[in-house]
Amino acid sequence: MVITAHWIDDEWKLQKKILNFFQTPDHKGETIAKAIESCLLDWGIENLLTVTLDNATANDAAITHLKGRISDWKGVIMENIFLHVRCNAHILNLIVKEGLSEQNKSISRVRNAVKYVKSSCARTTSFKSYVEKVKLNTRGLLSLDVETRWNSTYLMLNTAVKFEKPFSRMYIDDHKYFKYCLDSGGKIEHPSSEDWRDVNVFLKFLEIFYQTTLKFSSTLHVTSNTFCHELFNLQSIIVNYSKCDDSLLTGMAKKMKDQTNAVSEVSAMDTSDVWQSQWEKFLEKENNNVDDKSDLDKYLEDDVEKIKDFNILTWWKASSERYPIVSRIARDILAIPTPTVASEFVFSTGGRILDCYRSSLSPKTIEALVCSQQWLRSASTECKIEDLL
Repeated sequence: MVITAHWIDDEWKLQKKILNFFQTPDHKGETIAKAIESCLLDWGIENLLTVTLDNATANDAAITHLKGRISDWKGVIMENIFLHVRCNAHILNLIVKEGLSEQNKSISRVRNAVKYVKSSCARTTSFKSYVEKVKLNTRGLLSLDVETRWNSTYLMLNTAVKFEKPFSRMYIDDHKYFKYCLDSGGKIEHPSSEDWRDVNVFLKFLEIFYQTTLKFSSTLHVTSNTFCHELFNLQSIIVNYSKCDDSLLTGMAKKMKDQTNAVSEVSAMDTSDVWQSQWEKFLEKENNNVDDKSDLDKYLEDDVEKIKDFNILTWWKASSERYPIVSRIARDILAIPTPTVASEFVFSTGGRILDCYRSSLSPKTIEALVCSQQWLRSASTECKIEDLL
């Protein structure tokens, strides 16, 4: 389990630091809650606004247990009403999976063809010869997906479609591949021209979701201010596709539409109430009087600025004197990570540290190595979702 802290400093720079990287005896909600509580106590952290977690039943239980454990902490913000933030990348994953749920045959056939080629060096070398025979000029490499990660399926299909002709040639010339398809009892079939056509349709649609996932997965930029905009933009695209002439796209879009509507209802919270509640908490904490509400009124009444290449943290840094209290609220809200990609990326780092030559390292030593590496390393490159595949 890894716990990463996110906050915005006095210079309006987004900061993140790994607090713990450790083993847990199980994945029960109570165990997760105890681990989070213990970590926060060890670091002397009491100001906790949100916890971003994957969409899992155990995590729902963890939040329930955690609320009970920290309810009397002095630094609790807004009575833990918004403590639980669900990973937006996982929400997007549910939407896409719903759309692909009835389109798995074509994808499975392409996956099995790729799996055959990637199963040995000899088969990979043989496949390259078919690429040369059909005079295909491409330098792309086949990649096998992780079936539970739709984005890796997208990358696999996006590469595989470029090799439709070599796959067809392999089916004719490679008797082992032909037998591989024949001996499966009909479970494995060679991708037909219709399958490749369907895959191209999938890619046209999934490209939109893939690019949105990349935006969601930023670790060097704030994401809480863009999530709803991106989600509603996706919803609009899905609605348009549900009315198009292509029956395949229409079927996918209609299934996705139901999932998106459910998510939108949860996301479209009454933001005015959120601001007002936060405002009242700050007034109470700072012992300010009612007249200070002019700060919030001023912010809500001011015109919306249209700035090219808008950097929201830079804007708030420049505007913090005009809106002194509201800017402090903004620092809390903008620091909320909407995906869990920052935490997941740590396990890729952990895998490199705990190689076969260092497998005897104790959990504490591994934690020290992972944490110190992240603390010392300059955040010069942005973590992308491809790093997790």
